[in-house]
Amino acid sequence: IKSPHDASVLHRAGYDAVLVGESLVTNRDRAGAVSALIDAAQG
Repeated sequence: IKSPHDASVLHRAGYDAVLVGESLVTNRDRAGAVSALIDAAQG
């Protein structure tokens, strides 16, 4: 996935896990990116 929106969509579809490698490697604020993905997935 590449965005918090993707995490939210997949969470609502029932996914328990996703791969986020590229979205974290290319983001300068990795902690912020992880936080945003977690927040989006928790809905």
